[in-house]
Amino acid sequence: MSKAYEHGKAIGHSGWHVGTAASWTEWLRLNQGTGDYATDSADWDRGIADGYAQYKAEHPYSVYEFGSHPDEDNDDCYAGEDFATIEEARAAYLATPNDRGVAYIMLDGPDVNEIRKNPSYRKPRRGNDEWQSEFAMQAGMAFGCQGYNDAMGY
Repeated sequence: MSKAYEHGKAIGHSGWHVGTAASWTEWLRLNQGTGDYATDSADWDRGIADGYAQYKAEHPYSVYEFGSHPDEDNDDCYAGEDFATIEEARAAYLATPNDRGVAYIMLDGPDVNEIRKNPSYRKPRRGNDEWQSEFAMQAGMAFGCQGYNDAMGY
């Protein structure tokens, strides 16, 4: 296998399955590769995919923290951790998260998929007005403090 493949596989196996441009650039700087960008890039990507597949085979259970119910498809998974055994994963799943903004915890694996509410969850003061805050931030970047204040209704 090529050096690009082996390095990509090492990154994928670390559980960090995204080969960033910075890590790719650093690898090229240190190793020079084959000199053919298309070959090195394809080997790098294949290595990351293979490394991550091996990592997930060794760590098949995951615990995720969500801001809303996972079935709502809000794409608000805050964090996740992978485990080698169901016992380790279940212990993490049953532990109370430190973050009170975590509404749901999910345990996922080959033979399990469980979701539970976080008993220490506290709904944010502003409720679901996140869109207003995001809009105000954009208005502030475009029109300064006055734009932000207008969007927030101040």
